[in-house]
Amino acid sequence: MQIKWQHIEDLIFSSVLPCIQDFAKQHPDEVFYGFFLDCNAEYFDVLGHFNTPAMLHKTAIRYQTEHARLYPGWSVERLEDHLRWSAGDWGYFEVFNPCDSNEEYRLLCEEITDYVLDNSIEETEETAIYARFMETCCRVAIRLEKENAFQNLKLAPDFRVLCADHDESMEDAESRLQSIRKSMNDG
Repeated sequence: MQIKWQHIEDLIFSSVLPCIQDFAKQHPDEVFYGFFLDCNAEYFDVLGHFNTPAMLHKTAIRYQTEHARLYPGWSVERLEDHLRWSAGDWGYFEVFNPCDSNEEYRLLCEEITDYVLDNSIEETEETAIYARFMETCCRVAIRLEKENAFQNLKLAPDFRVLCADHDESMEDAESRLQSIRKSMNDG
């Protein structure tokens, strides 16, 4: 199967951009420290999340009380550091999902997923497809930065954009994102 990765990147980007613009209009007074492209490469899912320092603080307080046995003696500040890039705990979870807003993207994802699941492809080809999808999502994240998609939001001085697969470490995700950023800047 010939996968048109640039087309997929363009579809995701064109789906995400208006969602961010709409989100900015709905949240003009909040300050955001991060945007997270939360992916599941096996299903070609891409979800976008935002978080604020205030929401992070509130989540840390909730964890301190509701999950005290898991984090005995942890300060709110330590919990904030621990939860800062835990996408599932972000206040604005799933601001967008291209599968919900772009029928062409959804159908392409289904076609690729069916291809991977219904054919006895080599594990190396399957792994390569998933890796290429994550690279594509990283390229979307970098394009969003370069094309000022966040300009209408109030951003914390340490605002970051991340892109990660649902089950990988932040270190691996950050390493891939920086590698792709470098290749885009060098190219």
